[in-house]
Amino acid sequence: MTPDLSIYIFAIQLAGFAVGSIAALTFFLQRHLSRVYSMSSCLLLAFLLSQLFELSKAVFPDLPFEWRQAVHMVSYASAVFVGPVFLFQVWLLTRQGDALRRTAVLRHLVLPAFAVVATMTFLLVPVELRQAIDVTGLFEERPDYLILHVMVLLALEPVVYLQWLVYAALVFLAQRRHAAQLKHVFASTEKYELFWVIGIAGVLALYALGCLLSFVNRTFGIGLLVHPVLDSATVLLFVVLLTARGLRQAPGLHAKQRAATLSADTDQTVAKYSRSALASEHAKRIARKLHYAMQTETLYRDPNLSLTKLSQHIGSSSNYVSQTLNEHINQSFFDFVNWWRIEEAKSTVLNADVSIRDTVYAVGFNSRSAFYTAFKKHTGQTPSKFRSQADLSSCEVTSSTRPLGRIAST
Repeated sequence: MTPDLSIYIFAIQLAGFAVGSIAALTFFLQRHLSRVYSMSSCLLLAFLLSQLFELSKAVFPDLPFEWRQAVHMVSYASAVFVGPVFLFQVWLLTRQGDALRRTAVLRHLVLPAFAVVATMTFLLVPVELRQAIDVTGLFEERPDYLILHVMVLLALEPVVYLQWLVYAALVFLAQRRHAAQLKHVFASTEKYELFWVIGIAGVLALYALGCLLSFVNRTFGIGLLVHPVLDSATVLLFVVLLTARGLRQAPGLHAKQRAATLSADTDQTVAKYSRSALASEHAKRIARKLHYAMQTETLYRDPNLSLTKLSQHIGSSSNYVSQTLNEHINQSFFDFVNWWRIEEAKSTVLNADVSIRDTVYAVGFNSRSAFYTAFKKHTGQTPSKFRSQADLSSCEVTSSTRPLGRIAST
């Protein structure tokens, strides 16, 4: 005998709705801290409303037809807002949304606006006509406008699932772009990374794919039917992840230093390169100062070293330092600083009396994982393999190998 899983499905759905509601209210109350909290609240609210119809069927099984259909249309319309609002949230988190331009917002809200119009105008159709609709039968006896309306609503469901998949991809690309920007500004990017955003986008994509497969199965009978328990569990996972990470999204992401640095040294810096008057001699002087700051003053050992801090130290503008690194030394700020860290680490790793753990923090890294990644990138080997295979006489660090590109000889 097959067990009745409806009670478990309802419990999971209710848990997700309860957690999401509390989180949405919490984010809303913290909106004065940052606009990203307001966007997080909107995201959770849109997602929860998109699930409201399924939950209402279990809570209010005897809900009158008109009320039930109204809830259904609200859920329908809300689902189309989930993807765009998620992307807006990531824009704000990655500082790409400081100028959340009206044109960009409106472009992403075209489909949601259409969904609102389609669902809300459907509720204006006389109740008796809506009650008589049988979407699995023929429409010959129905008004043409009603047939068209129903067909639009039927087509809207798979469009929503495809939209979620598209926006999950857009969120992933936004995070990748953010990670690339960080490397032009910070030497250690771990605390500013948003890998958790990729995880949440992955869960959303998984849920959208499951819904799409279930839709294909219901419509054509050729897809895979996702089990309701798995469906509900995925919803709960999305809400819990968004809540847990969202409550921790402000620290480190909206600090004054990062806000000022990213706004001044990423998009604006790149945009200024084409208009920059940085002369060759000036670039050579900056390169020499950078070389001195790294080799003599070992500034790379500062785990919180940023482009702004380094620029202030050598008495030059962030724009010129960034341009010198990218156009004359041919390295990003991140790779430039980590090269010097690894050069010192190579000597230290060869010393069996010094642990790799001590080396990690001594040369300026904040974590072992970042150290291992950088070490393998610059040497092609892991630290332990480098230690076991390297010949001490061939691994001495000389000034001739410094990464000063074509400026090195000046």
